[in-house]
Amino acid sequence: MAKAERTSAVLLVAGGVFVAAYSFHYLKLGMMISPGAGFLPFLCGITIIILGALWLLTAWHVKPPAANPKAGEGCETGAIPDEDVPRIWGLPRKMLLGLVVLIAYGWLFERIGYFLSTCLFMFGWQMFVEKESLLKTVIITALSATILYVLFQYLLGFQLPSCAWLP
Repeated sequence: MAKAERTSAVLLVAGGVFVAAYSFHYLKLGMMISPGAGFLPFLCGITIIILGALWLLTAWHVKPPAANPKAGEGCETGAIPDEDVPRIWGLPRKMLLGLVVLIAYGWLFERIGYFLSTCLFMFGWQMFVEKESLLKTVIITALSATILYVLFQYLLGFQLPSCAWLP
């Protein structure tokens, strides 16, 4: 696991370098008083580099766990043995279902509008990926879609796509 974490951390640092370099060279950074289009991506790239470097340092100094520990001994909280992860076509089930729900959300977003597609996305995520109860799913769906709508439409002033039958 430590080798996979080190590899992931290096890829994260490389991605941060790419984002920071691209925004520095091709977008205008501007000044602190008047930031340009590249200012926020540049800051995000620098933050990604720092977080990736910290992850790399922690992964480098962590000792690998003992091979085949007994149940409850030496395991990290929440660590699941690789053979116990439910899989579909060799991929972890949650990852594949999450990807399908996310792609469906992106496809439906402009076709049926923000509110309905977000409700369907949140409902699908809670029911199929997280396996929550129906009552909890409905509450989370209604609250998150409404709060995000108010945040983007009224507080931030973004024009969200709406469907033909909703104003």
